[in-house]
Amino acid sequence: MLVRDYMTTNPRSVSSSDKASDALKLMHDLKYSQVPVVDDGRLVGIATEGELNSALGTIGPVTVDKVMIKDPVTIEEEASIENAADIIRNVDFNILPVVNKDGEFTGIVSVSDILDALREMFSFTDKPI
Repeated sequence: MLVRDYMTTNPRSVSSSDKASDALKLMHDLKYSQVPVVDDGRLVGIATEGELNSALGTIGPVTVDKVMIKDPVTIEEEASIENAADIIRNVDFNILPVVNKDGEFTGIVSVSDILDALREMFSFTDKPI
């Protein structure tokens, strides 16, 4: 079971030059607690709801690059879903950015994606009552 088979491709993201307030609004609208920060197809960070909220208390407009988590932990598309589960359990995020072998951002794997993989692995295909 590989990450590429369960990851979410083309997830919503923000750029490092976006205003923190705009990124936070997008996250609230989508019910996200974190969002990838992508510039020119490359992952440059993760913006979290907490960091963006903190930025709103400062004077003047703040851009995402000032508050994002730089160099976040990533996983490659060809890694096992079990490896993704281990990593996501040990980091303080609900998503894990996915990159290809060239380091280009290709998607995210979330806790829900990992649970879907486990359901398939154990043949839990029926919907719960």
